[in-house]
Amino acid sequence: MIMKALFSILFLFLFIISCTHPNTVAKKTPLDDFSTMLESYSEERLKLFPFDATQQGDNRYNDILVNDQTEEFRDQLEVFYKKYLKNLETFKRDSLSENDRISYDIFKFEMDIQLDGLKNDLWMIPFQQFWGLPISMGQLGAGESFQPFKTVKDYENWLKRMASFPAWTDSAIANFRQGIKSKVTLPKVLVLKMINQMNEIVLQDSQKSIFYGPINNFPKDFSRGEKSLLREAYVKAIQNNINPSYEKLHTFLKNEYLPNARTTNGISSIPDGKKIYKYLSKSWTTTTKSPEEIYATGVAEVKRI
Repeated sequence: MIMKALFSILFLFLFIISCTHPNTVAKKTPLDDFSTMLESYSEERLKLFPFDATQQGDNRYNDILVNDQTEEFRDQLEVFYKKYLKNLETFKRDSLSENDRISYDIFKFEMDIQLDGLKNDLWMIPFQQFWGLPISMGQLGAGESFQPFKTVKDYENWLKRMASFPAWTDSAIANFRQGIKSKVTLPKVLVLKMINQMNEIVLQDSQKSIFYGPINNFPKDFSRGEKSLLREAYVKAIQNNINPSYEKLHTFLKNEYLPNARTTNGISSIPDGKKIYKYLSKSWTTTTKSPEEIYATGVAEVKRI
């Protein structure tokens, strides 16, 4: 989430590279050729972040919802980023073309910033009122975002993702609880908004649920039998997977998390908060300037304008 802008730049370079080396990619291994190494990274990364694949129009993983709230997943990411950072070190930057040197710098920054991110405790805050899977699920489940609903298989893919949401929910709550123990929590003012969000999603009438949206907008070529089966499946998914998950999140946030949420607003008030803020500033701006320098530059620019 944090690195969306940087990912876009990186994938643009990967796309350009793939278009300029059409005849060599299949014959070389990732360590033989720099562009192939980048393509290998992109391919492997999509398996770890299948929602990103879906958003890019790659439909191979449209049925997968990875539980990114587990320690196992974080360990997997660490191994992944370290592997490609080590692969990158096999290339001499000065021997690369000008375009590849730019890609080299972007890629190294990407590996370093991701590994730095895994060292902080932001995993103890799985989501908040602006971002996170519970928010994305509603957007995608409505059928008006990048999750495709054009074929029967598309509808079945989303059913599988909904079926994986309860496990993610349980892991997220476990992480929130660890945050309570470690004093890494969200401000109460934000938690109150999250409680309302979770409550508003749960509707006893499944046909009024935001997750019933795709059923209300069937493609014209679906048969009567296909529509009937999908209606039944989506009602069951909403009743058995979606509503219970959001109800669980609502109850937890209201009864357990809110009483332990902090009264302060700035992230600097949590343990290692200043370090985390510095990391977020670097990841968002992709500069090595301190937060104070970034702020001063912004103030100066406003005055200039």
